[in-house]
Amino acid sequence: MPALTTFCNTDPRALQIARELHLSENPTVTVLYGSRARGDYAEGRSDVDILLVQEALPAEEQKARVAFKSLSLAASLYRGYRVQVQVVWLTLEEFDRRRRRRNDFVSQALDHGTILSESSADYGTWSRHATTSHHVRQAERHLRFFLDRQAESEPDDHYPGRQAFAAMKDALKAMVFASGEWCPGVEDIGMLTGLAARADAAFTFRPAIDADVYSQYGSPRAGLPIDRPLPGIADYRDLVEGDVRAVLARAQALRESWGS
Repeated sequence: MPALTTFCNTDPRALQIARELHLSENPTVTVLYGSRARGDYAEGRSDVDILLVQEALPAEEQKARVAFKSLSLAASLYRGYRVQVQVVWLTLEEFDRRRRRRNDFVSQALDHGTILSESSADYGTWSRHATTSHHVRQAERHLRFFLDRQAESEPDDHYPGRQAFAAMKDALKAMVFASGEWCPGVEDIGMLTGLAARADAAFTFRPAIDADVYSQYGSPRAGLPIDRPLPGIADYRDLVEGDVRAVLARAQALRESWGS
């Protein structure tokens, strides 16, 4: 059986289609990506998105065979629904090139998808490195903006709160990804802290500033009154810096452990 990385909410029917194609076509890598892989699909409406990677692009005969097999599997697994299976083909050379581009759909499919290959760790580990490093850089950037500007802000200014929220969010996302988990669209600091704790038993961190104080500066509340302004908390600058650096230190420790 091929090696497999997956997420707990992956649609098992879509995964079965991907697995059947992987076993019948024997590509180098198969990736189930999109909403069916993430688990946020709409039943009966979302497509099944599959990436097949092999040395050369398929001949018309192979493409037709895969299209027929996909249609047959979807019809038997999704009874009562007309679910489309979208298959994207890439050569191994193009796949290796595009997976190194942060905003390419291939790197995003590896970040958020289910990977089947003879050595899926080769691709999953690279993806974790890239995603974790991206969030670490973002967290450090927002923390720097927060430290540079907070002294100039009025007590009711939203700027320091927004930067503190962004820094904490990215630090926690780096932690979750470094642990080998995934956090689809989560913006709440309390939820991210819980996800990180579940992903890494050694992560016993609790923010010195309440998670709700951070989260009220997130995008869902943009423009709304702030109930507990961050600048109203004594020593908030040092507390925020301590929170973010503590999370980043654990993310860094996990990154270093990948090489062991």
